[in-house]
Amino acid sequence: KQLFDKVQTVIAGKAKPRKQKKIIDFAFRGLMTCGECGRAITSEKKIKPSGKMYVYYRCTKKRRICSQKYIEEKELTKQINEQIQKVALPDEVRDDFLRRWEVDNTKYSTKSNADKIKLKIELKMLEEKQMNLLDAYLDHTITNEEYTTVKQKIINRKIEISEALKDKGNNWLGLFREWILLANQAKNIAVGENLEEKRSFLQKIGSDFRLAGRKVACSLGEPY
Repeated sequence: KQLFDKVQTVIAGKAKPRKQKKIIDFAFRGLMTCGECGRAITSEKKIKPSGKMYVYYRCTKKRRICSQKYIEEKELTKQINEQIQKVALPDEVRDDFLRRWEVDNTKYSTKSNADKIKLKIELKMLEEKQMNLLDAYLDHTITNEEYTTVKQKIINRKIEISEALKDKGNNWLGLFREWILLANQAKNIAVGENLEEKRSFLQKIGSDFRLAGRKVACSLGEPY
């Protein structure tokens, strides 16, 4: 038993836990395509002769001839910051837009509430009219054809009112406010060091990200 314990101790001392392969994240991988051949832009880590490690991005050139060269992440990030800065709203512009938004939101909300009250009153009247129509039909004061025709008109109008009550007519105001606040964050995101945050912001404001001639280009979406 003592000999067995000693053997186990020796084995345990020599056995070293297997090192897990380190997962390397590249913030901008999968974001862009090559502006020359259309292939994906990939990324790698290399060690310079000085011993310093750096990240660079390049076209995969998969099964195609492509003349595009690599770009270091530092330079790529600089250009991405410039793209983000294009849509940045200064604080004074944000405050002015928010004041205008408040005025419009109050006006449209008041009108919307008044319209909904009218529609609800009309809906209640239609329900009463439908009940009276049914009573008239059961009392044989109207024909089956008259009952069916009028009933269908009432049902169609009730559907229209129900859809109108669901409709958020001033939804654009909510989207406008989101745009104001998001665009105002652009400057802080651009000067910050969080690469994942930069990528996420880029995907919100644009699409079709391309890299050609070591230059980044993209198509900005509405309203940017």
